[in-house]
Amino acid sequence: VTSGQALAAQLTADRDCSGLYIAASPALREVLLDAGLIESDRPSHVVAGIDEDMPISRLSRALQHLNDGARLVASNADPAVPTATGLAPEAGAVVAFLERASGQTAQVAGKPNPAIFELALARLRLDARDVLMIGDTLDTDILGANRAGIRSVLVRSGNPPDSDSHAIPDFSLDDLASLREHLGL
Repeated sequence: VTSGQALAAQLTADRDCSGLYIAASPALREVLLDAGLIESDRPSHVVAGIDEDMPISRLSRALQHLNDGARLVASNADPAVPTATGLAPEAGAVVAFLERASGQTAQVAGKPNPAIFELALARLRLDARDVLMIGDTLDTDILGANRAGIRSVLVRSGNPPDSDSHAIPDFSLDDLASLREHLGL
């Protein structure tokens, strides 16, 4: 289950969702439209996300819609993503801008919202007791697992650690390769 799929499920279940203004990637737009959601000139919701080619005019229009009463939503709020050349901006950078400029707090469908975990468990027909969440970010991966009652392992080779996080993994490892050892595989 992706955060885009979780957002689509959240918005299709929202009776107040009458249309979207999408300030996000073409891939997220496709997921939302494939779920039967529609774009609108008078949106009830503004979808914030990352798009490397997004013009500033699209962010300005998103802000206008928020100031006109649309609600701010996002698939995820990760501020950055590790790449081969270092960290790159992620959806959370756009979310933070729109939150600050509009005074709204985004409703985020992805991690750490437990709904994305519940959606995945339901689709896989699994119980939380039978799942181990493996993640590299305390405030999304591990916090979400904590909230959903799922055991978790933090892999420290991904994102920089967040010393202010209240999320607690069941255990942590230096890299994903050592997980096999830890599990005795």
